[in-house]
Amino acid sequence: MLSLFQEYQKRKLTLIGKITVVKSLATPKLVHAMMVLPNLGKQFFKKIQKPIREFIWDEKRVKIGLGQLSLPYEKGGSQCADISKFSDSLHISWVSRIINSNGSRQNLFCETVCFDKKNGL
Repeated sequence: MLSLFQEYQKRKLTLIGKITVVKSLATPKLVHAMMVLPNLGKQFFKKIQKPIREFIWDEKRVKIGLGQLSLPYEKGGSQCADISKFSDSLHISWVSRIINSNGSRQNLFCETVCFDKKNGL
């Protein structure tokens, strides 16, 4: 991911261009780790956000925080990917897949481990 940022740092991209690089090229590189590992923790996301922040602001003082940048355009943001929320949504999508799988191993796992026979979840 750092080499990707270094390559695109040479190009003088606008803020929106840099956010597009983060969303379309950097975030997919993290998807596998976020899907496979159960709980990455706050420290992991802090280490990931630092190079993203440095890339967006050319290693200068941060002008707008990543929290504000991740908001939709209507709320004054730039729709930058929030990596920790993205990881949470990936894990939640697996719950949906497990519950909706019919007759598969995941369904058997869900019935035996996740649900209490008397009370449901």
